[in-house]
Amino acid sequence: MMVPTLDDVRAAWMRLPASQRDEIGLLAVDLAFQGYLYGDLVPEKDQVLPDQDARDAAGDRENDRLNEIHRTVTAALPDLFGPDGDHPLWATYSQGAPSNG
Repeated sequence: MMVPTLDDVRAAWMRLPASQRDEIGLLAVDLAFQGYLYGDLVPEKDQVLPDQDARDAAGDRENDRLNEIHRTVTAALPDLFGPDGDHPLWATYSQGAPSNG
């Protein structure tokens, strides 16, 4: 097997139930929103939150959301990421391991 392409990732995404796609999408939107509040991508004079403590809290939430997305996506797509604690089949076979058959 070969490393999955964007098309393979898209196909795996589309096989998820709509409720899971919605949950992951919401987490992704909140990740972007917390990043906006944190203000890392804009000059200081253009940051929406003037208070450093508020920006730092948003940065913490942004990191938390990224971790939550990672956990949620890897658990939802074991064909891409492998079952818990193991490599996916595509990685095993792409490294030259013999197939059962």
